[in-house]
Amino acid sequence: MTESTAINIFLCRYKINLLKPSTKALQLSSKISIRMDNRGFLSLQYMIINEESQVCFVEYLVSISFPFKSKHPACL
Repeated sequence: MTESTAINIFLCRYKINLLKPSTKALQLSSKISIRMDNRGFLSLQYMIINEESQVCFVEYLVSISFPFKSKHPACL
């Protein structure tokens, strides 16, 4: 049985100064999940293994910058 995955690609803009604080968690992470919802909210989830070998998660949410013209309803 073959499984297919549909991927929709669209463009949204985010202010870089809102994303910069998440880079520290990125440097410490062993895995990362990047998702966007239908409103254009960007979710960055980082899996970090701490000094005691415990798994911790950090989630960072960013909303889109306005105004921006896009054909995708989430980014209008």
